[in-house]
Amino acid sequence: MRQAMPSDRRRFNGHPDQVLLARQFVVSALVEDSPIREVARLLVSEVATNAVRHTASGTGEGGFRVSYELRDDWLRVEVYDAGSLTTPRHRAHDLEAPGGRGLELLDALASRWGTLGGPEGRVVWFELDLGASRSRGRHPSGSDLDR
Repeated sequence: MRQAMPSDRRRFNGHPDQVLLARQFVVSALVEDSPIREVARLLVSEVATNAVRHTASGTGEGGFRVSYELRDDWLRVEVYDAGSLTTPRHRAHDLEAPGGRGLELLDALASRWGTLGGPEGRVVWFELDLGASRSRGRHPSGSDLDR
């Protein structure tokens, strides 16, 4: 009999202090010496922070939801937000700026990532391969936001 793979989802209030809890929620599914543990921690932090800072999730009684699915060879994380009039995009930023690198981090560290949705709600997802070989690539520009 095959063992069920871990998966879970949880809703968080749209406050900056909830990003830590979202990080802990996902990382708790990984073994202590997992080769992707620190990368998962960083990317969950980036995507959850973006949900709070740049979408309706961070306003009033807003919130965001995080789900994960862990398989033998990959981890998939999805962060659902309350939507925004703008779509996630690469921005020019000053080298000394404290932010603005979230999508660059996804490009560099995620095996695959993408976005779905729009002004009423969006999901930003990423996958991390557990194996040594990782297929990294840039997020496509244009209307095809899923890769």
